[in-house]
Amino acid sequence: MGNEGDSSRPSNSSVILQNIQDAPFPIGVILNDTNYPSWSQLMEMRIGARSKLGFLTDISAKPTTNEKAIETFITDNNRVKSWLVDSMNPTLMRRFIRLQTAAEIWKAVKKTFYDGSDKTRLFELNRRSFNTRQSGRSLPTYYNQLVSIFQKIDARLTPKEDTMESTVASSKTLSRFRVHIFLAGLNQEFN
Repeated sequence: MGNEGDSSRPSNSSVILQNIQDAPFPIGVILNDTNYPSWSQLMEMRIGARSKLGFLTDISAKPTTNEKAIETFITDNNRVKSWLVDSMNPTLMRRFIRLQTAAEIWKAVKKTFYDGSDKTRLFELNRRSFNTRQSGRSLPTYYNQLVSIFQKIDARLTPKEDTMESTVASSKTLSRFRVHIFLAGLNQEFN
């Protein structure tokens, strides 16, 4: 009964969050000249899981008055900067390491690798989906290759529909179109 109101003990959720923040930062993808979309999504998820996403978006601005808050900001900013540069190949690391804040690094990397439209890459992915064939491979291998291409396409598409109904209708049309691509690429024995 006495422990119910004991605020000196951390809650389970704060212990879990503390464990996530203190855990070594996993680097599964190293940024190079070709993998920005995967790298940025992975970094955003991992940094967000550590409650530091504001350092990428500039929401966590450097305080100006409280000395302890300034020190904490500098420490956290350096931590996020290190996560970013440690996940880059050495050539890219040298290019971005001197920037002052994690947000500056994040913006500079985005400006370098993503023009906001990505039309050329989207065209290439669509072409690959149209030209992908089973070619004697197992059905799951063929299917997984197409799904991987479709996921890359989806990551680049921006929804233009303004209503739920138009979004659902567009999604159904796209799904039906992708089934046609899949069927067109099957081995002749499935005709």
